[in-house]
Amino acid sequence: MTAKKFLFFLFILIATTVSNICTVDAYQIFDNIEFIKYRSAKGFFSCLIPKKWSRHENPSLNNDLNRIYGTKVFTKNDEGSATISINFYAKGNTMYKNYAHFIQTFSKPIKGLSDKDEKYSPVKNIIISSLKGKTFERTVFDYEGLAYDPTTASFRSHSTASKRPVFERFVALPAKEGFYVLRLRYPKESTDRYDAVFEKILKSFKPLYKR
Repeated sequence: MTAKKFLFFLFILIATTVSNICTVDAYQIFDNIEFIKYRSAKGFFSCLIPKKWSRHENPSLNNDLNRIYGTKVFTKNDEGSATISINFYAKGNTMYKNYAHFIQTFSKPIKGLSDKDEKYSPVKNIIISSLKGKTFERTVFDYEGLAYDPTTASFRSHSTASKRPVFERFVALPAKEGFYVLRLRYPKESTDRYDAVFEKILKSFKPLYKR
C-alpha cells in the first residue's frame, strides 16, 4: 500500500470514529428519551412528544365548546420534573381574545398580583415551521404551605408560605383562525436537559394553519 492510500484510509477511519462519537452524544442529550408522533384533535398540528412521559388531557381541551385543542405532557423523577403543553387556540376560544392578548397576559407582571421577585425576559422574534411568532421566558413562583381559611374565604398570605422558583418558556405563533402556544415549565432546581427536549418538540412542530 502506498503512503497516499494509507493516509486516505487513515482519514476515513478517523472521520468515521468522530461521526460515531457525535451520534452517541446527540442521543445522550436526551438521556435516551424516546419520542413518538402526536397529532392533535381535528389535526390542528402534529409534533413529537416524549414517549414515556405522562399525558394529561384537560376536560377543557379538544372540544368545540372551549375551542382549545392540544395536550400536556409531564415527567417527574429523582432529577426533577417538567411539564410541556402544546395547544391551538381557535378563534372564539374561552381563554384569550387573540394572539396579542395571550402574549400580553404572560410576558409581563400582573399589577397587584405578581410576586416582586418574578423575572421576565424581553419578547423576541422566532420562526417555527415558517410561522413568525414570539418567544419569551420568565421565572415565577409556586407557593407551598398555602392554607385555605374558610372564615375569610381566602388563602393564607404568600408572606407566610414558602415559595419555589419555576422557570417557564413560551413560544406563541399566530395562524389563520387562531394561534398556537408551546410552553415549557420546570422548577429551577430541575436539570436543564428539559430545554433540549423542548427544542426537539419545536423542531418537529407542524401546524395545520400557516400564514
